[in-house]
Amino acid sequence: MKQLTHLRGGKKVAEYLLDVPDAIIGRGSSAQIRLDDNTLASRQHCVVRQREGTNDAHTIEDLGGANGTFVNGYKVEVHVLRPGDRVVLGDDTLRYDFATRLAVSLRPTPPPKSELEKEIFDPSATDSVEFEELDLAAMSVISDLKDLREAKKEAVASGVPDSGERTAVAAKGDIEKLLAEALQKSKPHLLMNGEDGVTIVELTKSPMTIGHRKDCDIRLTGFKLFGRLSGEFVEQMGGWCVVPESPFWAPIYQGDDKLEKIRQLTDGVTLEIGGIEFRYSKGEDF
Repeated sequence: MKQLTHLRGGKKVAEYLLDVPDAIIGRGSSAQIRLDDNTLASRQHCVVRQREGTNDAHTIEDLGGANGTFVNGYKVEVHVLRPGDRVVLGDDTLRYDFATRLAVSLRPTPPPKSELEKEIFDPSATDSVEFEELDLAAMSVISDLKDLREAKKEAVASGVPDSGERTAVAAKGDIEKLLAEALQKSKPHLLMNGEDGVTIVELTKSPMTIGHRKDCDIRLTGFKLFGRLSGEFVEQMGGWCVVPESPFWAPIYQGDDKLEKIRQLTDGVTLEIGGIEFRYSKGEDF
């Protein structure tokens, strides 16, 4: 069985078990996976379908949304999903993974009988229609509350959008920037808060040097006669550490603590190096 892991800013938001034939992704009430506050997603943006003859393999199909569907940075119409594939919709990423026991089923849950009866017969319900407006024969075959609600919506508000917020249309350059940033943020990185705003610095190799020297991987502005190498970022035991090289001339601070020896980095920790703030992120949750 497979799942979609919903990530935002690299952090898990939810895990959805793909246990239905079609799982629609979007902002509308008909979507099984809802991205309600994502204005770049259409109400029915794309759909993940079970491949014929199996419940353990899937394709993703774009449904014609204004901003398209991107898998691993490429725009797709229909794509056969493989574990690890990443679907990026604005600030949201949906990763195709092997299912875990924490994944939530997308199958509709029938309501308790008493609640269903109240929805059918209580005229004071907030979204109910007059009893006589519903066809009794049709009511007798409605088996769950979800179907009843959809029937009532069609009776009183056919064709009316469920959200007043329109889908924002992003320019090609903006989409490319979002895709690039999403890829960078999926891996260990630093957010450098400099004069020109926040820059993403990928930790692409070990070690990565930081300082005022021209050959430093992360180059600090300004000039120093002494302490031109502030330190190194080193990958160790599945995580990253910072190694100070010049604690006196070019110190590295974590809060008020001046580092004098190697320090393991934890997700979200902030460092100050050369007067610039760096925040470490370990990348996407798994």
